[in-house]
Amino acid sequence: MPDITTVLSEDTDYKGAEWSLNGSPTSKAEFDVSFTMHKLNGKKNPVWADLQKKLKVIQAEYDALEYQRTRKPLYPTIEDVTVALAEKAEGDSTMWDAISKQRADVKKAHPKP
Repeated sequence: MPDITTVLSEDTDYKGAEWSLNGSPTSKAEFDVSFTMHKLNGKKNPVWADLQKKLKVIQAEYDALEYQRTRKPLYPTIEDVTVALAEKAEGDSTMWDAISKQRADVKKAHPKP
């Protein structure tokens, strides 16, 4: 789940700066008390309002991929797919057909937004 640390670590405006943050601030007052900039290294000094704007963008990107995180544990394993493909190549498509149906069912139950 994205938070202020995600923004500071991944956004190009701040990535590469040396900083420390105690806890997970939820307000400007908390951020001002818990954030310490050690070296800017040519990067911007973070401002709470800017961090919040960037966090909203990152959160929207994260939320847009929820269907992928939901689907992943429901899909067949790579090992099962490999065996199914090998068996299909040998003339038995039973397992491949079952895997294809499982994948289709998962996609139907958890569609892309």
